[in-house]
Amino acid sequence: MLPLILWLGAAAPATASAPALPRPVTLKVAGVDVDVLAPEGKPVADLLALPGWDGKKTDWCAKSDLCKEALKRGYRIVMPEMGKSIYSEQCYPESKAYCAAWPTRKKLVDEVIPALQKEHQLLVAGQSNVVFGRSTGGHGAVALAEDLPGLFLAAGSLSGDFIPAEMTTDPLYNGVLGDSKRFPERWKVESLTEKLDRLNIPLYLGHGQADKVSPYAQTERFYELAKQAHPDQHIVLSNPAKDGHGFAYWVKEVVP
Repeated sequence: MLPLILWLGAAAPATASAPALPRPVTLKVAGVDVDVLAPEGKPVADLLALPGWDGKKTDWCAKSDLCKEALKRGYRIVMPEMGKSIYSEQCYPESKAYCAAWPTRKKLVDEVIPALQKEHQLLVAGQSNVVFGRSTGGHGAVALAEDLPGLFLAAGSLSGDFIPAEMTTDPLYNGVLGDSKRFPERWKVESLTEKLDRLNIPLYLGHGQADKVSPYAQTERFYELAKQAHPDQHIVLSNPAKDGHGFAYWVKEVVP
């Protein structure tokens, strides 16, 4: 049985009578604020839930049913404050100042996750861990699963991108990686198709086809390549034709 919150039917809308969520515990880990919400009893798995660019760690709980549905299923939720991070591997001399102000993927891999494991027994290797994100956090979720093979048993991405080298006019990537013609290797490093061999886990890829922020075609291509690379894995593509980029769409994907 897969330790996922990722294939469980249609999401129920939030209601005014829904019980209040417990208050999260906020940890300071390697200089990063991390909220943790724990279920009653022993957790069945740890869920690393990543926000999108300039979002807040609290948005998953405040703007969707993710926290309610995850807690109901016994998940312990780990939510780092990522600010204006684009989950790039690192910052560069050409990067805008906001890059250094927020965690890079390298900081998550080298500092934050090891500290969570050692100091707080969260996301410990050998237990059930899953990672899930939206927008830039959708890119980050899959990238972390590639960077840390064996740590996560499944990954989910909503409205993410996967091949930055095909997005050379994107202002966020340009603001961190610099000009693609001057620094093509940086852009190649961020391409998640380069490390698909490490991603032999179940995946849930959701992306509205009417998305005007993150290109839907990249999710469709990544899905096809992942299926080719790992034909025996459970890989799902959800691609509603009329949905765009934002919580109006993301709330529909929480339970599936």
